[in-house]
Amino acid sequence: MQIITKALTEVQDGYDIAGIEWDDGTRSDVVYCPRPAVAAALAPIIVEVQNKVTPIFMSRLIGYCLHAKAVYGRLPTVLVFCVSGFSPQSMQKEMVRDEKRSWLYSASCNWWAVRCSIIYIKEDADFGGDEDNNNIEPLFALASFFNEQQPVMHAHSLASNAIIQQLYYLAMTETQLQKDYSENYAAAMNAICKTHELLYSKALKSLKMGKTNAHTSKILGRGLSYTATLKRKYSIAECDDSSSATDEEHPDYSPIASSSSPAPGMRKRLKDIEFVDQYRKNLKPLRMNWSACLKDGKAAGLFELYNTSESLRSNIRLIREQLKQT
Repeated sequence: MQIITKALTEVQDGYDIAGIEWDDGTRSDVVYCPRPAVAAALAPIIVEVQNKVTPIFMSRLIGYCLHAKAVYGRLPTVLVFCVSGFSPQSMQKEMVRDEKRSWLYSASCNWWAVRCSIIYIKEDADFGGDEDNNNIEPLFALASFFNEQQPVMHAHSLASNAIIQQLYYLAMTETQLQKDYSENYAAAMNAICKTHELLYSKALKSLKMGKTNAHTSKILGRGLSYTATLKRKYSIAECDDSSSATDEEHPDYSPIASSSSPAPGMRKRLKDIEFVDQYRKNLKPLRMNWSACLKDGKAAGLFELYNTSESLRSNIRLIREQLKQT
């Protein structure tokens, strides 16, 4: 959140995560609302991650902004992470491209937003930094995380960047509860093989294009680092007599996962559900506020696995479904 709020408003700690569902049932991806102390000076922020920016999407986005105006009393600032470009492509010509950052566009938003920024990263985009020195603009690093959609960190082109590493760690934490090791064995092997294939293909391409040995060695070094990480993790599992066969046969394909971090027990899950049910009961007839519920739950020592209201909402629903099957 702080990467986005600082980039858009130059204020790092002035926002909280807000509810994403509007009165008509539509839902934004992310909404940040200014804290009471600075609410008069800051606009709410709406963040969308969109595969293709289309006229239909823009119409829906305008609706979100008008809802935000009704709720917060002022028009929002909008940030869109565009993954695959514009459709039709003529839409891109209507955007104003930033002179210094070729990957940042501005859309005309008179009457419905304070500002509408769209990030679209092409292959030849200039990220304005050296990935090893970690001086890449944070907003670009975040956008590249959405853009490349690599299943594992080592396959990402900015794998050594601190922000990318943090994002993969957070992604792993948020999805930990939803992992089912007994069903993910094939997916794990496929991800590992694809990562190696991608790195070898990049190295081969580097050689064919006549690039320097240092460039090719860097790619191969990334592959060796990935392999070494996997070897360290699973050689420990094989040598440990206390490791069950299930643990050895169903590896976690995320190289930053800890082999010693067990999934939370069912007792904790039931306590989380009990808290949510009681919170919802106390709110009636008001609508459920997942952001406030998350904040109160953490204050009570619960919700250890959740960092956002959306992850809390979706995982509580998942746990309920799992309980029905048992």
